[in-house]
Amino acid sequence: MRSRLQILLVTVVAALASGFLAGIPAGLLIEKSAVNGSFYLPALSFRPSENFAELIRRLNSNDPLLRLTGYYIYRETGLVDLEFLLKRYEYDDTGIIRKTIIWIAFSERDIKKLSDFYGKIFEISTPELQHVIILNVKKLGSQVYSDFMLKHKIIAR
Repeated sequence: MRSRLQILLVTVVAALASGFLAGIPAGLLIEKSAVNGSFYLPALSFRPSENFAELIRRLNSNDPLLRLTGYYIYRETGLVDLEFLLKRYEYDDTGIIRKTIIWIAFSERDIKKLSDFYGKIFEISTPELQHVIILNVKKLGSQVYSDFMLKHKIIAR
């Protein structure tokens, strides 16, 4: 009787642990998909929140100030999707919003991905924003900075 109880207890704990470990990445994936616009309804059932719905509404607003606040809300979620940010950077030509996107992207942990992202947006940026991008690339390390400068044929001042 006691061994059955132990087996049952171990099984329940293992099931809970595996559900928890699988649920965290699944939840993050659903949230990221919802913000990108590809998975809205399941995300609301996963995290029924006014703030989450407000984030999506603001990011898709015609008013640049509402979009700007949407980006700040996006930053607070901890979701950093560089493909999404690249599309938004190409779409939104407002200087302050583009600076905000550059700032949000810096939260990416993968330096290679971040450097590639900065390279893609560098080509479509104004000289002022190019300077901001260069300053952010410089923070990634001297080797990344040197490679970036060579790749984009930038002469350091």
